[in-house]
Amino acid sequence: MKFISKNDAKNKVDQIFDFALDSHEKVVISSDRGNLVIIPENEWEQLQETLKLFKDKVALEALLKGHKIRDNGGKPDGKTISEVFDDLVD
Repeated sequence: MKFISKNDAKNKVDQIFDFALDSHEKVVISSDRGNLVIIPENEWEQLQETLKLFKDKVALEALLKGHKIRDNGGKPDGKTISEVFDDLVD
């Protein structure tokens, strides 16, 4: 994670964008009023999906059950990703 002041960020916008996109690290811009965090859009979308999963108790329970089975050397019941999305392939 990289920290930079609001005043420094004003002069380094291009460098901040390049750093965040190339390194996939967060950039924290700090000011007296608070901080902002800059992350690449795809990481933001992944975080949103993770939060949705945590809110969906049924999906979260299924995920945790699958991890537990896999951690114990088993194979979870259900379809593979290829099987689930098979109808979308031309």
